[in-house]
Amino acid sequence: MSFQRRHFPKVQLILQTTYYFFNLNTPSVRLFVNQPATGLGEPLSITWQFCESIASVRRLSVQLVGTEWTRFREGTQDSFDTVEFYCADLFETDQQSGMAYRNIEIKIPSKTMHSFDASHNKIIWSIRFKGEIAFWPDVNDNFEIVVQPGNRIKETKNVV
Repeated sequence: MSFQRRHFPKVQLILQTTYYFFNLNTPSVRLFVNQPATGLGEPLSITWQFCESIASVRRLSVQLVGTEWTRFREGTQDSFDTVEFYCADLFETDQQSGMAYRNIEIKIPSKTMHSFDASHNKIIWSIRFKGEIAFWPDVNDNFEIVVQPGNRIKETKNVV
């Protein structure tokens, strides 16, 4: 037992170092947007391009994700929690021809919360890329986008 306890941190360090080394050679994604911010219910054009060869990527999925981040105090320690309140599949394929480069238009749902950043709460919108690679660390890239409050037009009735 003492042998395992003494050497476990070394084995864990070796495995983590190996994983991170392999992860350096995982294809990465570049994301381009047509505007720096978008509003609720408004369209946003996104274009992605892989920087390296994607021959090893078996499946790619792209998602629009809304996450709430909360910091709270438990006794004398600060803790935090994250909850995904929105997740929509934007694109999914197992065909190599559609993975490397693509342009799509997305629409942020109008009946959700816009991006928000306060000391104890955040609403974070992101585009998430997940690519499955056999016997290798998977592609897992997130890109935060800014979502502003939408242009909600209030309907008023004319009283005569």
